[in-house]
Amino acid sequence: MKKGTIAVIKGGQGYGFIREDGAQQGAKDMFFHARDMEEGLFDRLKEGMVVNYNVAQSDKGPKAVEVTPA
Repeated sequence: MKKGTIAVIKGGQGYGFIREDGAQQGAKDMFFHARDMEEGLFDRLKEGMVVNYNVAQSDKGPKAVEVTPA
């Protein structure tokens, strides 16, 4: 699993972005969606929270899945 910090969360739309720990400046944040998480967990996430996650490929590129608080 990777570790990162929630950089942005769009609660009303059900998605957000994670900044990977140790990412170089200018690196792209990792997209994640509520449907790729345990039900109800998305609503408990906040910007700045440290999380663990795995990476999966989607039709639009890599995305974070199985996001959980660290």
